[in-house]
Amino acid sequence: MIGPSGVGKSTLHNRLKRVDLSSKSFLTHHEAIVASAKKQRISIRHPYIFLLNMVLNTGIYREKAFGMANRQIRFLHRFGKPLSRHDFEQYRYSFRLYYKYLASEVNAFVVHRRISNYIKKIDEHEMYKQLLPVGVPIIIDEGISHYFHTFFDQIDIRSDIEKIRTDDVFCVDGLISCEQDPDIVYLQARDRKNTGVRTFTHGHLSDSELKKLVYENVDQQMRKVQFYSDIGIPILRVNTGDDFADNLLRINIFASKISEKRTPEPVASNQL
Repeated sequence: MIGPSGVGKSTLHNRLKRVDLSSKSFLTHHEAIVASAKKQRISIRHPYIFLLNMVLNTGIYREKAFGMANRQIRFLHRFGKPLSRHDFEQYRYSFRLYYKYLASEVNAFVVHRRISNYIKKIDEHEMYKQLLPVGVPIIIDEGISHYFHTFFDQIDIRSDIEKIRTDDVFCVDGLISCEQDPDIVYLQARDRKNTGVRTFTHGHLSDSELKKLVYENVDQQMRKVQFYSDIGIPILRVNTGDDFADNLLRINIFASKISEKRTPEPVASNQL
């Protein structure tokens, strides 16, 4: 799921995870993390994580399930398999693009912050690939491509298509583009700011500066959507202001089609 700040993307994602699992053909990022953590076998050598897993499987603290599951998975991921050079090979093209983009930034703190966040996202993405269920579409609120919304139109698709297709930033199964009228997005972003929500990019801006940034973000998101469309990624465009039941139905159908494409062929019993 992608969309400019204030469009209602996270609100929609949070509502999706509260829908009964039996009525949908996808998992949200939160549900996938909890499901994976519950299935993990934890050694008593890690007593805190062992107890965390036991509590998670009892279902007592449902409202805290994602926090517990995420802590367990992150601990085991870092303990068991840190990022290797091979992992970064799958992001070589996108990382070079991002590094080139940051070369024009004069604020060293901003460069450090953005590179750190980008590497964190790569680490997170690799963790998901190793641990999350295969075959079921998983909807993630944002992702690594979030860091590329300012220069998608600078990528030469014709000459770099093979590099693009082997880079995990661009090789997604589908894209849900969350959209609304820019004026509404601005009002929602302003309300978030006035209620105390501060983000790295616009927490310090005046209202006029925020409005300008929102319009730029909306334009950048549309160019990102166009880029993914040009390289053949399925796109679902959702107006987050529409009725939730209608959006849920459209997302369900979209996820079902993706699931049909990616479900692996059955494996013979003697190959298991």
